[in-house]
Amino acid sequence: CLTDGNGDVAWLRLDDVRTSFKPRQPEKIGVETQPSSLYHNVSFLCPDGTKQPIDSVDPCVWISHPWPLIVSRKSTSNSVSKLINFVSDSHEIYDLKTWEYLLRVLFNMSFQPIKMISPTPILDYLKQIPGFLFSSSLPKCKGSGDDRTISICVPNKATLDKCQLLSNVALVYSIEPGFSCIVSQDCLHNVSKGEADVTIISTEKLRKAYEKKNLKTVLYQSHYDYGSLRQVAAVVRKNSKIHNLQDLKGKTACFTDEDGVGWNSFLMALKRKSLIEDDCHGASTIKKFFSNVCIIDSKPGDVFPTCFPDDGVKPSGVLEINEALGLRCITEGGGDVAFINYNALGRYLQDNPDLNTTLDDYTSICVYEDSSSYGCHLSW
Repeated sequence: CLTDGNGDVAWLRLDDVRTSFKPRQPEKIGVETQPSSLYHNVSFLCPDGTKQPIDSVDPCVWISHPWPLIVSRKSTSNSVSKLINFVSDSHEIYDLKTWEYLLRVLFNMSFQPIKMISPTPILDYLKQIPGFLFSSSLPKCKGSGDDRTISICVPNKATLDKCQLLSNVALVYSIEPGFSCIVSQDCLHNVSKGEADVTIISTEKLRKAYEKKNLKTVLYQSHYDYGSLRQVAAVVRKNSKIHNLQDLKGKTACFTDEDGVGWNSFLMALKRKSLIEDDCHGASTIKKFFSNVCIIDSKPGDVFPTCFPDDGVKPSGVLEINEALGLRCITEGGGDVAFINYNALGRYLQDNPDLNTTLDDYTSICVYEDSSSYGCHLSW
């Protein structure tokens, strides 16, 4: 843009300037070639309004960016520094890469040498980088005068910490408008009432968001890896003598959420098997089909009770935790079937080794087959 005369000033990296604007090399040794006229017609514009030749050894810069750093707590900085010094001095022995060498390679992914400095407070180090802290403290661009802040509602303290970190990163990258984070146990309610602008939910809450709260989706996450998909299944213990949907009639069912994915996937399976009328009515149909029903994420005043009312176990806004509780419902809570992500079984069993059960103790019910050694799912 600049060299073709289409612009008056270019905002460039210094190394790109060195590459693009440099004297032509002599075509023959000993024969001097004059620099191009373009080389003479460009210069560095300094923040104070002065100019410097393009071949300045120490040109003025507007802002610098620090190299990636190895950061540690103050209490361990000396030990970490010694370790890095030790690793940097390691070498290959007889073509075999030692662990020290491999660790050095890990530190050196960008193939830039590690420059050792004495342990320094981060802020003191950044003060040495010309313009860096100043640029980070500049007020955001006002643009058209829109000073909105998008509020994101999250369900708990753990996700609040992540949200606030993301907000700080967005500020550094000049992403606008900025956003703030609030915590609520019913974010759908907050968004529907205008107390928050957006929230992040699992598919369990999607139908409720659409039909009861009149909300819409602006972005969704999808997995390309089939093994990472959330596969909702009717999970039972292998010794339960339940082999198909008909066998579930009159049993005790555990759902993670009323009107969630497991709930509606089961209703659709019943319709496909003609076990209920086409014009089914959610809760009443579930009530008639099972003898007992409990909901992991049940709230006071809901139609169905919570699955663990007496032992102080509380559900979470995190879907994976609720699905683990769904598996617990059939393991030790008196339930016959749990409608959960089949992939959650291994995680729950790994976190609860005292149960003395394995994946081989469970199976999932197939909709169109009586049994399957690989398990079946209702939806994904």
